[in-house]
Amino acid sequence: MSDVEFSIDDNSNRISENPFLLLPHSLVKATFNKLYWTDIHNLKKVSRFFNNFITQNNTLLPRPRLSDLKITSNSTKKYTYLKATFIMMDINKRFGLSERVSNEYTNYNSLRINSILERFDLTNIQSIRIKSKGREVIFKIMNNHFKDETTVNFLELTIIKCPNFNVFSAFMGKMKYVTNLIITRICFTNETEVPNNYILPFVRNMTSISVAECNCRIHFINPQMINNLFISNPRLQLISFHSKLKDFDIKVVDCIKDRQSYCSIDNDENGECQRHKNFLIILPFKIGIDITDEFMRFFGDGQYYISGYSLNTDNLCYFSVQYHCEVCMRLKIIRLLYTVPEIWNQHCDAR
Repeated sequence: MSDVEFSIDDNSNRISENPFLLLPHSLVKATFNKLYWTDIHNLKKVSRFFNNFITQNNTLLPRPRLSDLKITSNSTKKYTYLKATFIMMDINKRFGLSERVSNEYTNYNSLRINSILERFDLTNIQSIRIKSKGREVIFKIMNNHFKDETTVNFLELTIIKCPNFNVFSAFMGKMKYVTNLIITRICFTNETEVPNNYILPFVRNMTSISVAECNCRIHFINPQMINNLFISNPRLQLISFHSKLKDFDIKVVDCIKDRQSYCSIDNDENGECQRHKNFLIILPFKIGIDITDEFMRFFGDGQYYISGYSLNTDNLCYFSVQYHCEVCMRLKIIRLLYTVPEIWNQHCDAR
């Protein structure tokens, strides 16, 4: 629990009337920290004092955890409509809410979604799914409740015509430990600029990432972002990028080749090289794509050779390359799959 001292309502609970208040704060914290959240919930029913005490200090006490959180936000000319679904950890209880927010409204503290989010421990969540179209209301709300270094196993985002990159970036900054990231679409309004050196803040945990830029003018992926993802996430193995950035795919392949070029067998207690993991890269399909040309772009000057391929069918093609490590003799495999993201066939009026 936090080192912040507990709050006491002196008007309704005087120290002289309740010896519990004479205990040192450190002892009170240690005692409550040993309780499960259901015990604390039941303790509220014991007396008015405990009800007030627990209510006032809710954020400092053990709280129930969410396993899944799904939120959609859709803005019209006058209103933003919020819809949320919550699934609680352990008891698998599901509940939801719908709310309408005037676009002239700027104080979101009184919204019902706030009172629900503050009941839960949001530091470690199985999955978060957010679909936001228009105003950044949902990110402003979430930024008030999520703490830095949040752990999320599965984070899925659909961002359409967001007018505020900084609010979105602040939310991403709190999602530090993400294992699987899917951004099915990301675009911002014409007035919004995305820094060309923006990096995703995720470290250590990530194993897969999928990002599809909108077909509008916005560029989200950049070389520095790609490089930082590989440096900060040694377990990363699946990379799906659909971007309009020229030659970004060469940067992705170069990062993988660089990782596979080192053999760590001598430093591994199990005698297995951890750098020779197999990789899957999913890239944009291009009309007239030729597998031989693509191989030469990425691997023409190295030891990799083509080990399998499929011909172009229905805007889909595939090839894989490999070679043996001279130290541990393990195969280094890279698979490349070319597809057309569905959103690239959709019109975007943010342009």
